[in-house]
Amino acid sequence: MGHVFNVPAFWDFKHDEIVLHRLGTIMRILITILCCLSLLPAVSLAEGKKYALLVGVETYDPTFLTRLSFAEDDAEELGKTFKELGFDVIVMTRSAEIPAQRPNTAEKILDQLSRRVKGLQAEDTLVVGFSGHGVQYKQPRKLKSGGEETHFFCPEEANLNNVDSLVSIAKVYELIQ
Repeated sequence: MGHVFNVPAFWDFKHDEIVLHRLGTIMRILITILCCLSLLPAVSLAEGKKYALLVGVETYDPTFLTRLSFAEDDAEELGKTFKELGFDVIVMTRSAEIPAQRPNTAEKILDQLSRRVKGLQAEDTLVVGFSGHGVQYKQPRKLKSGGEETHFFCPEEANLNNVDSLVSIAKVYELIQ
């Protein structure tokens, strides 16, 4: 017989959609741990090395984005979980001891990702996680590199009028392939 799951009280059903209400810190940590544990069989089968780059951003220029409450905690807690699973982890938050690991600019985040990717072998595992604001523009935005992009992650110094201040998700995919 399979597992039986009850729908917890924090789910709100409206118009055939499931809306997740804000959870307390403990519930979110438990969900994170459960998600990571569900990856355990796949992760333990990997023969190569395991790496993670986790970014948590809470503080933004209020002209463009609101402050978040738990993004850094989420990145830190997820980092602890991945370390317990044997990953070599870099967590980028405002409180990072190494200035290069503070996610205040897109360049710093992409630099850390480039460093993580460098030297990866085909059998290695890399997990990249962003916790913070992201934006999707209706029309593609021109980048300095000449390309166009619509999806971005927002570092601390995000300026929504300057897409080059944002982390292009297409660039992230390009780096990890």
